[in-house]
Amino acid sequence: MIFFTNLKEAIVDIKNYIQLFYIINKNKRTYKWKDLNLRVDWIGRIYTVINMRKEDFGETEEIRQSKINKQLAVPVYNYLTDELNLVELLTTRLQYIDGTYSYLLYFSPIFRRLSFFYLIKTFIFIYIVYLILNFFNVDFWIQKLIDTLINYNVIK
Repeated sequence: MIFFTNLKEAIVDIKNYIQLFYIINKNKRTYKWKDLNLRVDWIGRIYTVINMRKEDFGETEEIRQSKINKQLAVPVYNYLTDELNLVELLTTRLQYIDGTYSYLLYFSPIFRRLSFFYLIKTFIFIYIVYLILNFFNVDFWIQKLIDTLINYNVIK
């Protein structure tokens, strides 16, 4: 039973990923998208680069984070969550770019169940079921049951 629940959640992840791509393709040519300098990579992550002044790097990390939030992170987040309604489909990351005075702000798709290990585990489960069915020659028994039911007029 857990297998089917996980499978349902993985299908929801795939549906959300397709919906994310649809929304991105629909909105990436808009003025608001270009004003916020948003870009998309091939796996569906939305990202932008936040450039800071050289003077801002002499301050503590907390002050830099608050300036980043005021400068661009909050407007981008509000645009993606409020206007495009992607709040449940994306997770936010902020990463310092080494050797520069910049940060990379990116929004990645959220996968609650769908992962490489989940796919491998599912394929192994299906293969084991297939081997068990072949070992016990289930197709023969099903055919025999159907023939019996037809002979006794249970199935017409």
